[in-house]
Amino acid sequence: MSRGRIIVVTPNEPFPFGQANGRWCHALLKGLVESGWSVRCLAVTQDPAWERGAREIFAGSDVDFSFYPLSVNGRSSLRRKWRSLKQPFSYPLSDALRRDLDLEIRRGCDVLHLEQLWSGYLADQAPRSLTSIHHLESIDLGGVWRPSLRFLRSKLMMNIAERKLIDRLVHVRATTSRLANVVGGLNPRASIHVVPIALDPALFEFEAADRTSEPTIGFIGSMNWSPGFLSAKRLITRVFPRVREQRPAARLLLVGWGAGLLGEYRNVPGLEIVENAPDAKPYFFKLQVMAYPLPKGSGMMAKVLEAMAYGVPVVTTTEGIEGFSADHGTHALIADDDDVFAEHIVQLLDDAALRRSIRQHARALVEERYSPSATVRALETVYATL
Repeated sequence: MSRGRIIVVTPNEPFPFGQANGRWCHALLKGLVESGWSVRCLAVTQDPAWERGAREIFAGSDVDFSFYPLSVNGRSSLRRKWRSLKQPFSYPLSDALRRDLDLEIRRGCDVLHLEQLWSGYLADQAPRSLTSIHHLESIDLGGVWRPSLRFLRSKLMMNIAERKLIDRLVHVRATTSRLANVVGGLNPRASIHVVPIALDPALFEFEAADRTSEPTIGFIGSMNWSPGFLSAKRLITRVFPRVREQRPAARLLLVGWGAGLLGEYRNVPGLEIVENAPDAKPYFFKLQVMAYPLPKGSGMMAKVLEAMAYGVPVVTTTEGIEGFSADHGTHALIADDDDVFAEHIVQLLDDAALRRSIRQHARALVEERYSPSATVRALETVYATL
């Protein structure tokens, strides 16, 4: 017998090997179903393969899907501009999705779970709605400047829209305490809860031993997202040269969507850039160290969680490990200074026992704290307060 009915709205396909938010949403749906909930999922889709993958994974389960293409077809230009003015960055929430959500709400639900901040425009559709905030552009783009009027206008509009939307939310789930503090400062009236993201560790193949003998370090992520691009650029220009000074044989592998933005660095010795790889797993297996020198960003980094699940030792910054209950030297190596960051990479390249220890402890952390069941238990406590 079902414990109740939850409607989940997400801007990505709940597929564990797709977009970062989609990977978390897969874990969310799996945890909810295993806990006995009936789930109605309204998801925006951009990739037919990821949509098919989500349907196949949950075939026969208590998840009922509807997918909505990321499109503005069917709206007049005037209507589109009016909605954009009233609800900036709400374009993934199509008319069809809104109509179906209204119908589902009238049929009844226990909780309306909205993934990502911009889905919060739908929060007033149900009295028991919870909006998940995974990151804030006002933090991610803080101090980022480009000589582009379009960029500057978009950044200003993003900051204003975030503040206005956060101010109208009643119940918020933040993935980290830092995000919760920022949201609380913008909306002291909101009820704010901290619940981390999760991955399904059963889908991430783990080995206690090294998968490669090559001294390869790397970063796998979206380079068309400002934190990813800045991390990759810092790795190429400031960290990797320091590593090569001590270990000339070291190689750097950068993989991700938008990696072509790094084209000016393609001739850097020892560097390989792979753009828009459909499957990240083979590239994780090529790494001895996952190096993520995030200079600025907010929320939990899904790629760090993936690396831990696969058993790739991680070196990152304090911002890169935000939201993780990770100890330096046990679950990862953490440094903000370029020289110290490079020293940590060299230390891992030279010490197989240290790599093995961090690999095992990090994987155990994922299974204990960031699995579907652990995160959904925390969410159920939040649902009970709505």
